[in-house]
Amino acid sequence: MSDGETETFEGYLVLDWRSGEQRQRKTEPDDLAPHQLAIPYSIDVEVPKVTVPTIEAAIEVPEAEVEQSVIEETRNLAEEYEQGDA
Repeated sequence: MSDGETETFEGYLVLDWRSGEQRQRKTEPDDLAPHQLAIPYSIDVEVPKVTVPTIEAAIEVPEAEVEQSVIEETRNLAEEYEQGDA
């Protein structure tokens, strides 16, 4: 049943029995109110191996289009600079 890795999570569950509030923290709290409890925990979790598919594609942009885009962007930047927007 084990085709992944086991990872252990440890910390403290802090329960406030007066308000019902609960929170989790990694380190042991050093300043609890009298109505709070810190319960240590250690949980082993089976992390499954996941295959992430990759998509590969080749995109070809004609050199003329690249040159035109560079010229347009350069003009836009020059206009912004002249207007003080840059």
